Amino acid sequence: MVIVPIKPPRIAKSRLESTPRPASTADFAGAFAHDVVAVATQVAIVDRVIAVTSDRSLTHALESLGASVLFEPTELAGDLNAVLEFAQGEVLSRHPHCPIAIVTADLATIKPAPLSTLLNGASTSAYGFVADHIGLGTTLVINRSGRPVTTDFGPHSASSHRALGFDDLTEFADDSLRLDVDTPDDLERAIVVGLGPAAARLIP
Repeated sequence: MVIVPIKPPRIAKSRLESTPRPASTADFAGAFAHDVVAVATQVAIVDRVIAVTSDRSLTHALESLGASVLFEPTELAGDLNAVLEFAQGEVLSRHPHCPIAIVTADLATIKPAPLSTLLNGASTSAYGFVADHIGLGTTLVINRSGRPVTTDFGPHSASSHRALGFDDLTEFADDSLRLDVDTPDDLERAIVVGLGPAAARLIP
């Protein structure tokens, strides 16, 4: 099972506002999320993709990709880690002992094969994480424990997850699983590496 938390595009990726590219930050955020969900649905080991969001306008697009949509509780708005604990609880209540991967929605260069390789190779880790391309944040969390795990996504979440006892799976992750796009420089790097189809359509 893959959980993809998706912030409403209209308020996401504010640090991209200074990009010289003509598309809006909302367009980029929506396209990144579209590509991440689409890739997750293409991985054979993944039996279901759950998109967690508060934005009901995304429902049709996400379901058309093959994802199920779980709406986050209003009282948890803005607290990503609480939302993820809620989502894991919902998933595990319906599918006990199901392995879960949490994948951030801004991995603009993600590809199915590297994701499949990582998920298959992480079978011995009860809890694991992948650090982002600068080594400070987290792009992916594995939970095979059968119960919700408390995450600590944020500016220095890699060290936080390491301190919480998560296995560091970064060395097993392809670069496409680490390149989260937060800044204009990140976007330019992702363009060179190769964007997913939805995001690539935004680049003239």
